[in-house]
Amino acid sequence: MKRIEIVTSHNISIVYAVATTFERFLAATVDGFIVVMYSIVMGSVTESYSILQYLLVVPVFMFYHFMFEVYNDGQSIGKRLMKIKVVSLRGRKPEISDLFLRWIFRMVDITFSLGMIGVLSILSTLKSQRIGDIIAHTAVINLKGTQFVRLDDIEGISNLEHTIKFPKITKYTDQEMLLVKDVINRLNRQPTEVNRKIAMDLVFKIKEDLGIDQVGMGVKEFLDQVLNDYIILTR
Repeated sequence: MKRIEIVTSHNISIVYAVATTFERFLAATVDGFIVVMYSIVMGSVTESYSILQYLLVVPVFMFYHFMFEVYNDGQSIGKRLMKIKVVSLRGRKPEISDLFLRWIFRMVDITFSLGMIGVLSILSTLKSQRIGDIIAHTAVINLKGTQFVRLDDIEGISNLEHTIKFPKITKYTDQEMLLVKDVINRLNRQPTEVNRKIAMDLVFKIKEDLGIDQVGMGVKEFLDQVLNDYIILTR
């Protein structure tokens, strides 16, 4: 399975598994079936009203993928079922302009070429991108390929006993906090010089991002604090 590394806006690297061509094909098949069935139903309901039929069917047929990816966090219904999604290679959430670009190039990648150009591009590029993805600096990832646990799975934190010290930590994302959790786990399992250096560098970066000076905490204590603060403030 191909993997890609994306550096976030906080200079933190996250590794994702790339969605396969088969997974993307199945997602597209599901989406195509939904659009066709919707068109058939609306066509039968508005059979005597050609203008109404046009207004109800054509916009959905044209903008289905674009609108779902904009308002459903990079996922159409098919992508959600297959647990894949569109992400930006720039290390942030895809912007509307990014999703618009990849949608425009669907005509080249899929519509006019019956999907052949898109498939060839996905198979031949290092990040499994169709032309629209390359232009928009996006990729489609497999959410099942994550190597981290979910933050929701972290136990042993009591809201009543924990004092929030760094409220600005909410500027980070779940993915970035998962990296903090991974660094803590590595430090607990193997407190080697290399892992301590990684942890210290991460502490320095977080302090720099949040504008924190001296906090009177050790490295691991600080990372535990910011992770717990984040979980309590965002859950």
